[in-house]
Amino acid sequence: MNVTRFSYRVMAAVFAVAVSAPSVVAGQAPAALNIMETAKASFATFARLATEAGLAPMLRGTAEFTVFAPTDEAFARMPKETLAALEADTAALKRLLLYHVVSGKIGANKVLNLKNARTMSGSKVEFSVRDARLRVNDVVIVRPDVKVANGVVHGIDGVLALPKP
Repeated sequence: MNVTRFSYRVMAAVFAVAVSAPSVVAGQAPAALNIMETAKASFATFARLATEAGLAPMLRGTAEFTVFAPTDEAFARMPKETLAALEADTAALKRLLLYHVVSGKIGANKVLNLKNARTMSGSKVEFSVRDARLRVNDVVIVRPDVKVANGVVHGIDGVLALPKP
């Protein structure tokens, strides 16, 4: 086994325990929450934008998804004009957010063995490990395997840029 992959597996296991130990919402185990409830508690900007884009019903439903949710800090690093333009264009916002969603449940250990995955926007994201950190399109997954009732959320430290058409 590759040492980098082994190191990441150990780090992911330790981090998954640390992430899932406390409840996201007082009195509820994290896996009892759906993607939107978890996003509202831990990824507020993503949750707000998903609601604006009309994605909340899908992310609350019973179908399983993997979401690469940018942290609030990641959205804060975006130029304010870019974020404002996205919020003004619901179709563009929806396309961007769907690029962060993959159908099905893909945990960090499975991501390690994949090269890419097709997102709900129709485009693919690429997975890699560099500097012992799991990445999606070279954006670091800083909070892997947040388990939810309808899939899994991976917190990422940047907003994924849509590929050029």
